[in-house]
Amino acid sequence: MNPDKIIYSLRVALGILTLCILLSSAAPVPAAQAPSPVFLYPNVEKNATLKADCIKNMAEIVSVTPAPASADAEMLARLTYVEYSGESDTEAAMVMWCVLNRVDEGGGAVDAVITAPHQFAYSARSPVTERLLALAEDVLARWKSGGEGRVLPPGYTQFRGDGTHNHYYKTFRDAQRGVNQYGGGADSPYDT
Repeated sequence: MNPDKIIYSLRVALGILTLCILLSSAAPVPAAQAPSPVFLYPNVEKNATLKADCIKNMAEIVSVTPAPASADAEMLARLTYVEYSGESDTEAAMVMWCVLNRVDEGGGAVDAVITAPHQFAYSARSPVTERLLALAEDVLARWKSGGEGRVLPPGYTQFRGDGTHNHYYKTFRDAQRGVNQYGGGADSPYDT
């Protein structure tokens, strides 16, 4: 798991635990001043139950709390926003896999590949949509775990667009000449 995600989850858990302890340590309400039965914390026993339930469920809450997006995911989302404007998640993921193929072939880190001069139309000012950010996080997770769900085979490091779709090639020369284009066929976990 990413260290940033672990730290974020621990901070969320600590905040929830603190809130649980504060709620459960409230002084009991004297019987003479007890509010209507709708009040949730009329005595210490129920407060202790609340504390136990809160602590028991804290792990579940932390596990569903979204962690902040990684810098690589944000960059992939920004790049894909510019390089592919269609609706197909599979085709958007292909742009991201093209970048990761370059990383795999020794092009450097994700940010270095994306910002290399004259390679991609990346802009740090491009928007980050929720859809593309979620897709980038998924693609990065698949890449880090061995590539299951890869929608572009290894080695395809170049693409050219025709205004509607991108076409993928292994070499820059093939891309310039429009030959040896990837013909598709990889199973996609996205567009069903």
